Amino acid sequence: MIGWLVFAGLAAAVLAALWRFAGLGRDLWTFVFAGVMLAAAGYAWQGRPSQPGFPVAAAGRSIEVDPELTLLRGEMTERFGSSAQWLVPADALLRGGDTRTAIAFIKSGLNQNPNSLTLWTALGSALVEHDGGNISPAARFAFEHAAGLAPGNPAPWFFLGLAEVRVGELDAAERHWSRALALAGPDASYRDDIALRLALLRRFIAAREAQIKGGGETNSPPPAGGPSGP
Repeated sequence: MIGWLVFAGLAAAVLAALWRFAGLGRDLWTFVFAGVMLAAAGYAWQGRPSQPGFPVAAAGRSIEVDPELTLLRGEMTERFGSSAQWLVPADALLRGGDTRTAIAFIKSGLNQNPNSLTLWTALGSALVEHDGGNISPAARFAFEHAAGLAPGNPAPWFFLGLAEVRVGELDAAERHWSRALALAGPDASYRDDIALRLALLRRFIAAREAQIKGGGETNSPPPAGGPSGP
């Protein structure tokens, strides 16, 4: 019963808004009411309006998606467009911990845009999150495939390097961030961001090697996002 009340309230709100703001002619209202009736029929068929509501548990642990890295990804690839639109729900799902559905969204986008640098790069990052920060063969393939699609773009190498920093593969990360910096244009808005992270990583590697030679050992990786961390 509650489901029908909610449906009726939403339908009334939509009809009121159309009447107030859309200025529809009398003939068009026939189509509007037909659409509402069709929606009601679909709800009765596919939904379960007679069932009581119940709380839904979160799909998994929440994940902190750094907005700066999301912005950086958009600057390196595309922030708007047919590929980027799939990343809005995917990023939201990642933040909620539902990595499986986030990956499904990205793969749906790839079904429509199989050669999308943006989506292949995002798929690599999503697979890393899905595997708890580990870089699976599938994630590495996604990054490398993205790099093959756009050899002159730094995004795949940068985000692969970011994942490698987080798991302590610092030498590999240094190679991939060096490649990303070499691919970044001199006027690119993100060039300084890559350069800063690479400089901090190199400084940490040098300090680690000096400490090892001195008889100590450094186990903690450097902050992946720069001075404040992502």
